[in-house]
Amino acid sequence: MAILSETKRRMKNGTEFILRSAKPGEGAEVLQLVKYIMAESDYLLTEADELTYTVEQEDKLFADYAAHPDKIVINPIVDGRIVGMMTFEPGARRKSAHQGEFGMSIHPDFQGQGIGAHMLTALIEWAESNPGHQKAWLLRRRRHHGSRSS
Repeated sequence: MAILSETKRRMKNGTEFILRSAKPGEGAEVLQLVKYIMAESDYLLTEADELTYTVEQEDKLFADYAAHPDKIVINPIVDGRIVGMMTFEPGARRKSAHQGEFGMSIHPDFQGQGIGAHMLTALIEWAESNPGHQKAWLLRRRRHHGSRSS
């Protein structure tokens, strides 16, 4: 199973937060977060009103990811609140299963605090522990200031 155990990290401002895999039952909170991020961002390709997932579908997605050895959902938790989400999914065919794509979104109030860097580090560490992963692709829009290296 692809589960990221709970780990404590620190934002740039010193605030402690937790990184861990998403859990079934958190679909409503994550769905609300994702819709908010979609409504606030000019950089995502999906707009909030286009997202038709139900809470049940989101919970099933988390359960499916947890049951698959090569998929993972990572959530940062600040003061008990989910403030972002990262997903990783391998290629669907045998010849592309060694590589995968990931995406991440972070609530605007928590962007620029290093949470994304911690999420990426956790993803790399998880992928390195899985011998089947050799590549991870990030697709980003060039003008997106939040996804730059720092």
